[in-house]
Amino acid sequence: MLVKNPIEYAQNLDKFFRGEQVKCPECKKGILNHKFFANPKSRVGCAQFSCSSCNAEAHLSRVLFPPNVEFEEL
Repeated sequence: MLVKNPIEYAQNLDKFFRGEQVKCPECKKGILNHKFFANPKSRVGCAQFSCSSCNAEAHLSRVLFPPNVEFEEL
C-alpha cells in the first residue's frame, strides 16, 4: 500500500541518516526498512521506505544525502 502523505517519512530522514530505527507512521508497530539511491557526484537521489508489519510503502525524491550516509548508486 503506497502511503498518501509521505511527509512523516521526510520528517524522519535525519533519524535514518543517524542510523536510528523508526517506527512506521501508519501502523505505529513495525520498524521501517529503507533503501537510499543517489548520484555519487551530486549526492541527490531518492529514498524508499517499507513496513513489513502493515506493508506501507513510501518514496521520496530529490533527497540530498549528507556525506556520512551510504547509498546505492543510480
